[in-house]
Amino acid sequence: MDLKQVRSFVEVARVKRFTEAAERLHLSQPAVSAQIRALEKDLGAELLERTTKRVRLTEKGRQFYTYAVRIMELERTAREKMVSPGGHVITLGASTIPSSCLLPPVLASYRRERPDCFFRVLQSDSQAAVGLVLDGTVDFAVVGDTPEDPALAVRELCRDRLLIVTPVSEHYMGLKHHGAALEQLLEEPVILRENGSGTRKYFDRFLERHGIRREDLNVAACANDLEAVRRMVAGGMGISMMSAFAVQDLIRSGQIIAYQTEEEISRRFCLVWRKKHTLTEDERRFADYLKKHVPQPESDRMERHAASAAPSGTQGRREPYDSGSAS
Repeated sequence: MDLKQVRSFVEVARVKRFTEAAERLHLSQPAVSAQIRALEKDLGAELLERTTKRVRLTEKGRQFYTYAVRIMELERTAREKMVSPGGHVITLGASTIPSSCLLPPVLASYRRERPDCFFRVLQSDSQAAVGLVLDGTVDFAVVGDTPEDPALAVRELCRDRLLIVTPVSEHYMGLKHHGAALEQLLEEPVILRENGSGTRKYFDRFLERHGIRREDLNVAACANDLEAVRRMVAGGMGISMMSAFAVQDLIRSGQIIAYQTEEEISRRFCLVWRKKHTLTEDERRFADYLKKHVPQPESDRMERHAASAAPSGTQGRREPYDSGSAS
């Protein structure tokens, strides 16, 4: 097995056509076919089911594809580390909220101070991001769940609150005005995050603590894309549990409603790396910078906005963004 064979397999698996894959790789179709046949022979397994028009991954092919993508990511990381002037390359795995809300402003400000630094960010769910650290694909991961693997060093960066959010409509405003119980609220259509998501894991734990089975929920959708969930809630499709970081702009603009539950649901966002990996000076500097500059939820301003935007009769009711809640 060599990298050319793995690269050809990954490209064919992505586009499902040998001809298109060969064009993307700037190779002939027979050359790509020969590389994949050699790979299958070396692995002792058929990876692709071939038809006259398209190809499809076999079960073994689906298993190997996960490893193949990781191999290509690791190769790219190694090349960037070697060829970058001064070697100032930092690779990051990040779950959805860190990659969308926490890291962008920090990376931008760090680059203003260290313009010679190059970042490579790989977004995935928390579980996959930790896996990237463990196999050496990335230097660090920023995730919304605390991994318990003894091979990892963990540093807390900030706290996050998880909120139950709903569309803005007369129905949901009425539920909020009358202080609907949690059980009543969870009878509404629910939009879930995907398995492996830190938010999904906390929501499942929340249901378990309250004796609510996930099978009893009216699940309207399950999505692995944060923006899709935001849009579905704002568009009236159903309710969801979401990070305060992810929805504070929608609450400010009055596009969704955040509910206060009796139980405050919080989690940590953490920076993780391998204990056996000796951090370079650049990596230590970045880790310290991240700890000092990662943003926090807009607690005070959001509380004032929620109070002023509350439906008639709800002024003075305690809102999710109460002062000091993220500490």
